[in-house]
Amino acid sequence: MTYEVVARRWRPLTFDAVVGQQHVTRTLINAIERDRVAHAFLFTGIRGVGKTTVARLLARALNCEQRRGAEPCNECPSCRQILAGSSVDVIEIDAASNRGIDEVRSLIETAQYRPAGGRFRVYIIDEVHQLTREAFNALLKILEEPPGHVKFVLATTEVQKVPPTVLSRCQRHDFRTLTATEIREQLERIVEGDGLGISREVVSMIAREAGGSMRDAESLLEQIVVATGGDLDAETAAELLGIAREQMIVECVEAVLCRRPEVIVDLIDKLRTGSADPHRFVAGVLDVLRHVAVAAAAGADGLGDASSETVREAALRLKDERSPLDVQRIFDSLLSTAGAMRGSAADPDLVLEMGLLKAAAFEDVVSAAEILARLDGASAGSGGAASPPRERSSKKVQRPRGRDVHSTQGSAGGLGGDAADAAVAEPSESSGAGQWERFLDFVRSRGELDLYVTLANCEVRDPEGDQWVLRPIVAGFRSKFGDSAALKRLAELASECTGRRIEVRLDDGNGDGTGISAHAIERGHKARVERAALSDPVVQAALTVLGGKVGKIARLDD
Repeated sequence: MTYEVVARRWRPLTFDAVVGQQHVTRTLINAIERDRVAHAFLFTGIRGVGKTTVARLLARALNCEQRRGAEPCNECPSCRQILAGSSVDVIEIDAASNRGIDEVRSLIETAQYRPAGGRFRVYIIDEVHQLTREAFNALLKILEEPPGHVKFVLATTEVQKVPPTVLSRCQRHDFRTLTATEIREQLERIVEGDGLGISREVVSMIAREAGGSMRDAESLLEQIVVATGGDLDAETAAELLGIAREQMIVECVEAVLCRRPEVIVDLIDKLRTGSADPHRFVAGVLDVLRHVAVAAAAGADGLGDASSETVREAALRLKDERSPLDVQRIFDSLLSTAGAMRGSAADPDLVLEMGLLKAAAFEDVVSAAEILARLDGASAGSGGAASPPRERSSKKVQRPRGRDVHSTQGSAGGLGGDAADAAVAEPSESSGAGQWERFLDFVRSRGELDLYVTLANCEVRDPEGDQWVLRPIVAGFRSKFGDSAALKRLAELASECTGRRIEVRLDDGNGDGTGISAHAIERGHKARVERAALSDPVVQAALTVLGGKVGKIARLDD
């Protein structure tokens, strides 16, 4: 007798035996029982999840002579012929090799004939997305209005390539990717039914490697059975499948989280000498890291039943080794490493090793919320309270270009003598600096912008008195006062602002930093802000808790 592979021997014979696609089989069962079966179906999903199997089940159920409810009997002549692939009423077409318009024309022609023995002629077109554009167009008419005895079942793994005009004529069913638990349970039934001595750990390993495809899982099981006779341990199975043992992956994750680079180097050496694929290895590391993150966020209940006992125990044990932010950062780094392994000309083992060592070297990350909590605690412990934000004066002075200050120590450096003291002390309305600042604001409010810019680049002596002496800081501004009319206009504005008669004259020399100027006043504002910031309890607490020094002080509205 010809040997049948596992995938064919264990192909489901009833809708109830289909694994993981109850949302599809339930709909089809209801349609069959109520005699409301659509004329065209589209089954879509990844390879090996049951699309063709369900299509054949549907064909048998529609033509079964002794159907029990919606399930085919699998014993009548019609069922036996369909199971044997010899029924003339069920035609399976591989669109990958029959993709042209001529094949579709032949299909349309034969569809006009009545079924030979059953109730319906069922056309199963596999990989339908491979049909040509012309073939799809030829198929449209019969898909929309087929003869009453014809049913179409289209199957595809790439539904996005099927034209919308075809999609709109079919009842679509999406076959989902199977979970590792569903695949494992089915493999355990196969192992028990065939009397194979394969451990649960090996079965779980196959289920994870199948990638959600039951057929792939059965093929891997077949490979192991043929190679070993069905009795093997996990280490041998991992070698046959070209993957690393789960325990080795867990050890690698633990080495990264616990900062043990020497363990990582040793594991990569073992990976090089073994047959494990480094791409699969890093995928396994990412999967275990995901379990660690889930365990930290949701505890044991969040892990579910899909994870193996080894991964589950490791996730619960390692969840407190690093903060959630650290785990996320390590995951992102290794995800980039996985991408680099695919796109780099370098040895994947080398890229993987350096990526793991980099992740293991990450320093702890502290969240902003934790830093603020620590600062609040330090501030409260010092008996101080954060000072309220200082309201900025409504008086603003033009900042001369090229003279902006970014201080690191809160100093009013650059001023000399009385000017430095005036800069650090808050100027009063009656002081010289206060009067000169008020006068500059007055000039600007009157729309004298050219005069304002000129005065902002001058020093003044004795603005409290009745005679103001101006010195341009830059020699180029001296020409602005080249005629007496400019000084006269300035004296009129000064008298109007102060309410007393003011005389203004221009000194022969240039400003030397000893007079009062907009620059000095602005530096005074900065010095006071910086001094207040540096003495703030929260800032002091930050320096105590975090260490370091103040690099820059800036107003939030600057």
